[in-house]
Amino acid sequence: MSEYVTLEEAAKARGESRDTIAWLMTTKDCKIYLRFDESQESSIAISTYEGLPNHHSLYVIERGCYPLALEAQNELYQRLVEGNFDIDHLDFTDEKKKIRAFLVRGNLNVSVVVKKDDLKRLSPPSTYQTAPGSMYPAPPENKFFKILKKKQLQVSENLTPFILLQ
Repeated sequence: MSEYVTLEEAAKARGESRDTIAWLMTTKDCKIYLRFDESQESSIAISTYEGLPNHHSLYVIERGCYPLALEAQNELYQRLVEGNFDIDHLDFTDEKKKIRAFLVRGNLNVSVVVKKDDLKRLSPPSTYQTAPGSMYPAPPENKFFKILKKKQLQVSENLTPFILLQ
């Protein structure tokens, strides 16, 4: 059993959107990873070097999971908010070799994953749904209708009956 779960599966399990999960993971100092599929021997990315900003070279990526750089996690979040699910040109690191690289187009067997243990660190999902076009949560329907009925009863009790004569 894998210690990772895709961002989409995590969002579905928590009842939240992918961008919410990406944001929560970033704010809780949890890493988001790129998983290179086991069905592929290796993939190619372009590596960069901090000391030489314009120096790039090809980097062979072995199967496995690689953490996104913090800036890349923020970039991923922004893309998801905009409805863009593209993972091209996101910086990730190979912690073993201390190489920083980014994806090039055409890597179809790459998915965005998070660690299951990191998901447990997140606060539980909100029980309120956000009201459309509002920053404030909408109360659950049953509670809203109970309050409305109670107010209607109070108003009707305060009214004195009167007879309309013709």
